[in-house]
Amino acid sequence: MGKKILTSDAPELITDPINLDRAIQEIQVALRGIEWLQIVYGRARVIPELVNGKLIEMPKVYYGSKEYLNIFLNDNKKSSAWFQVTGSEIPLDYASGAKIQKYEAPIALIVWFDLKRLQLDHPDFIFTEHLKREIQNKISRYPNLTIVRVWDENAAEIFREYTFDEAKDQFLTYPKGALRFDFLLTYDYDCTL
Repeated sequence: MGKKILTSDAPELITDPINLDRAIQEIQVALRGIEWLQIVYGRARVIPELVNGKLIEMPKVYYGSKEYLNIFLNDNKKSSAWFQVTGSEIPLDYASGAKIQKYEAPIALIVWFDLKRLQLDHPDFIFTEHLKREIQNKISRYPNLTIVRVWDENAAEIFREYTFDEAKDQFLTYPKGALRFDFLLTYDYDCTL
């Protein structure tokens, strides 16, 4: 079976998402309105892969036909973002027999970019703070989202779920940069069948 190539910068959205996928997709769609952010993936999963005899873990998104796309730091893109669930979903107000429950999940929004390729009006300095403010302003509009911490300088923390060689890869050396927003997301969990 050949590799499937995405032909669009906008990955397919889940048709009729529910529960956590629905809450993530609402934010994903809102982030697509940020002009400099080329592609916003939805929920990624850490999928182990054997490369040169070594097991590595990379973020991958499902895109149909039992295929996953590795979305980790694609140099063909000027910027990308994805969501990573970082812990278990927790029921907040469990009521036996209720059709809708409130749940909470820890999520990371990871944003990667190439400052030179963004072609914004900041040619001679590292303008990560401007990008961070724009993302934070967009996601802060969601009352069901609580930002816990933000990373912009520590690759080991930003990409902590994934396998990489920081010395070799230089993910945060100009012109490359990345952000990580750790947050708690509260959402309705539909218990109906």
